[in-house]
Parts: sequence; C-alpha cells; structure tokens
Amino acid sequence: MFIAIVKLLDILARALFVVGATYTLPLEAAGQFGMVVTITGLFAFVIGWERYIDLQRRMVGETEAVFDRQLADAIVFYGFNYLVFLPLFVFSIWGWAHFGWATLGLTVLILVGEQLGNQSYQIALVNPRYRGLLWIFVARSLVLFGLLVQAVMAGEWESDLLYLLRCWALVSVVSALLISYFWSRMTTHAPHATAFAFKERITAQHKASMTHFLIGLLAVLALQFDRLAVGGLLTFREVGIYFRHVLIASFLLQFFNIASYNRMMPAIFALAKTEAKRAQFDRILPEVAKVLGASLAGVGALYALDRMTEGAVFARYALEWPLILFLLAAVFVRTLGDYGALILHSRHREKLVLMAQASAFVIGGILLVMLTLRFHAQGAALATLFTAMLYAALSIRAAIKIPEKQADA
Repeated sequence: MFIAIVKLLDILARALFVVGATYTLPLEAAGQFGMVVTITGLFAFVIGWERYIDLQRRMVGETEAVFDRQLADAIVFYGFNYLVFLPLFVFSIWGWAHFGWATLGLTVLILVGEQLGNQSYQIALVNPRYRGLLWIFVARSLVLFGLLVQAVMAGEWESDLLYLLRCWALVSVVSALLISYFWSRMTTHAPHATAFAFKERITAQHKASMTHFLIGLLAVLALQFDRLAVGGLLTFREVGIYFRHVLIASFLLQFFNIASYNRMMPAIFALAKTEAKRAQFDRILPEVAKVLGASLAGVGALYALDRMTEGAVFARYALEWPLILFLLAAVFVRTLGDYGALILHSRHREKLVLMAQASAFVIGGILLVMLTLRFHAQGAALATLFTAMLYAALSIRAAIKIPEKQADA
C-alpha cells in the first residue's frame, strides 16, 4: 500500500505537469509535446524489456546480495538496450515532432529519466530497501509542475515548448544522478568471479524476458498506436486536440493500474498456487465493480464541470463529448481485459495473452488507420474502443476456458 500511495503521488504530480502543459500550450505545440510524451514512454518501455517480471520471479525471497547481483546485471542489460534503441528513438522523435538536433538531445535526457523512474518503481515492488528511491521521482514530478505553474503565472508560457523541454531534461539529469548515487550506497553484491560473458548477461536476459516483452509491447502499442496514427496522419493542431482528450483517459488507466491491477497481482499469483481458478475470479469481481464506479464518477465529474460552466471550459480547451466517452469507455474495457490476462499470467499461459494482444492489435490497427483517415480524431477514439473490446473478449474467454485447477508447474 505504501508503494501504491507513493506511486500515485508521482502519477498525480506528473499528470498535473503533462496535462497542464498540454492544455496551456497552443494546440500545435501541444501536439508536438504529446508526441514527445508518447514516444518517450514507448521507448522507456522498450529499453526496460519487461525484464522486471522475470527478475521478480527470480529474486523474491532471495538474499540482498543475490538481489543486488541480479539488479547489477540488469543495469548492464539496460545499457546495451540504450545502444541498440537510442538511434531509433531519435529518428522517431525527429519524424513525428520535427525537432532540430539540440532539441532532440533534450529528449534523450528526458528518456533516461523516464526509464529510470519506471525501473525504480518495479524494483521497489520486490525489495523494500529501494522504496526510498521513489521519493526522488515524486520530487521530480512536483518540481516540473512547479516550474510550469511559475511560467504560467509569469505570463511567459505561451508557445514556449523549448523552455518546457529544457526544464524536463534538467530535472531528469538531476534525478538520474541522485538515483545512481543512492544505488551505489545501498548495493551489497560482490563482483563477478568470472569475466564478462555477453551470452549470459545480455542474450540470456533478452531470451528470458522475450515473451513478457512481446506481450507488453503489444499492450503498449494497442494503447498508444492511436496517438502514433493521429500524429502521423493529422495536423499538429488536430493532434493537440486529440491529446487533450486522450490524457484524461491515459491517466485514469494509470490510476487503475496502480490502485487496482498492480495491487491485485501478488494476490492473484498466490491464489493460483493454492486455489482453483474460481477463487481468482471471485477475488477480481469486486475490483471490477470499483473500476466501473470510478469510471462513472469520472464521467459525472466532467459532466458537472461542463454544466456548471455552461460549456465555457469545454469550448476554451476544444473538448468534445464523443471523444471523452469513447476513450473513457476504452479504459474500462481495457482494464477488464487486463484482469483476464492476469489470470492467464498466473497460470503460465503467457502465449494466450500474446495471442489476444496480437489479434486485437492487428485488427484494431487496420481499423484505426481507416477510421482516422475518414473521421479524424473521433475515428481514432472509436477504433481505440473497438480494439479494447476485442482484447477484453479474447483474454477473458481464454481465462474462462483454461482448466479449473491449480497453477501449472
């Protein structure tokens, strides 16, 4: 619960920064900023390679020295991934956001900070010694939001996207240095007795986490392919409008992931070892009701805001009800699918999750391009909802059909 609360504080502060920037920048600059947020998040995930899942299964219950040895190997692994994927990241930012070389350099620093934040949270889930690192990223997000507020209050914010990126890059560098310092002070692992072995410390880690990475990659692409399609097919002004809507949905999804899904994961895994499948469904159903209630409360709050201001806020920020409803419905349906996938993960049915993700992504991706070209932003939102529905149907159906027994060995 402590980790969930701290992470929610980080998400809240970061949400205020990202949403605040997206809503105060001019629409064209907001579109560029949205592409930076999307592509940075995607590559932070790719560099992490979902390595934390295999590490969690290996390191839970191990001694501190074993844990830190595995973590040190993972850091080397992440360094190799930076060498491989960084050129592709720079090319993607250039292609979608149309930045120059100096600004591209800022986005590289931002990427490092985001990836470190992801990994620190995942490590803290396993080892309480590293929970203190999470406060660094809470402070980072609060500082970024404070800089945004200061700029808006000073009247210097209009169209100054470069200032925002400079602040973000600076805070990312400082947080990375602090993480490096504290990790070096906490680590207890002994050095390797043998020389560096590429196959053991790099290739083997890619192989061990490949299935989880592909599942996660398809999940991330299913969630963000609409943004990439909108960014590639529409004008920056239209992209800015879409991002103002999609951020509401994305942060709601993050809230569900932290407050519900990640909190439930250890319990569902534990039930898989001792109980039949029915017990897992019984444990999940109350969470589904809570997620539905939170989703309806979110829609109600937005509707109240719209009525109280007689539509002034929606008009000021170019908000549209069809976009909001399609995207929030997609968040709820996507969460249902993730719970079905969680049961499959607990019973070592990762390939079924991968099949559900791949099928939904391919079919939904084709529909996304077609509807975006035809109906622009509303078409992208509708395609996102359809993709979520297909994924949820496939993953829940697969979870229902697996044998009613304890987890496989």
